[in-house]
Amino acid sequence: MLRPLHLTHTIAPGDDPYRPRSHATDYQQFAPDAPLIDTTVAYLPFDGDADGALISSTADTNAFFAALAGGRLLAPGQLAEMRRTVAVPGDPDTAERQIRATTGLIDHALCDARGAANGAVRG
Repeated sequence: MLRPLHLTHTIAPGDDPYRPRSHATDYQQFAPDAPLIDTTVAYLPFDGDADGALISSTADTNAFFAALAGGRLLAPGQLAEMRRTVAVPGDPDTAERQIRATTGLIDHALCDARGAANGAVRG
């Protein structure tokens, strides 16, 4: 997928926790009024799952999603199934924000004053 889409700024770091320059830096605050701590390396999710398996530039990420949404990666039926969303049960935020999800996608309101759209991450 990387070669056909010409995603030349996407890498698979394997078990190397360091990212190539330039990259965004992650800061976290662990207590009220505490200083922000650079947790960029420690935050990378190398837990054996797919999250963090690829690191990509914004241009490559945009190219990937344009190809995905444009029907260049999936058969028409698969793309239609991917776009069919259902309400996410069991989360108190879902009723308020009407969060819907599907295979690989989530549909929810944009960020509010609390931070991320689901309120879990400040930013």
